[in-house]
Amino acid sequence: NAALMEQLAEKEEWGLETGEIKFNWDKVIGRSRDVASKLNKGVEFLMKKNKIEFINKHAKIVKAGPKVEIEVRDCDLNEEFTPAPVKVNKATETITADKVIIATGSVARDLPFAKFDGDKVWGAREAMHNKERPNKLIIVGAGAIGMEFGYVYKNFGTDVTIIEMMDRLVPIEV
Repeated sequence: NAALMEQLAEKEEWGLETGEIKFNWDKVIGRSRDVASKLNKGVEFLMKKNKIEFINKHAKIVKAGPKVEIEVRDCDLNEEFTPAPVKVNKATETITADKVIIATGSVARDLPFAKFDGDKVWGAREAMHNKERPNKLIIVGAGAIGMEFGYVYKNFGTDVTIIEMMDRLVPIEV
């Protein structure tokens, strides 16, 4: 959606003349979530096709000897998919491996002076699920996620400022 808005902003350069471009923010966010859902289903299919086992449970390293032991247990996550378990089943299972990669994904972190409140201070989840597009937005952090949110919001008309303490954009990715 954001790439299309970026192209439409330059329509005159292509000799195209239209009226004001309007958008429905709820539909923009809805389409984003639909695309993410389809991608997730595609990844699940590829994992099954390639015989990659997927265990949807909480994990804890219990022994890091010659073989690494991981204790896994069932849990239900709340509907926002936050890491905090809502209901935990005490049944556990232990699995082993030679090595373990910790790949927990990108998780937004509260800052000591700016806790997520879902209203004025957002994490990535709120930025993806908000009901109204802000007129002005400050993004703290010029990593891949911060830059992507800046790109999306800017192309939908939000005035965006990105603040980064390192000496370059996307500092961890270099």
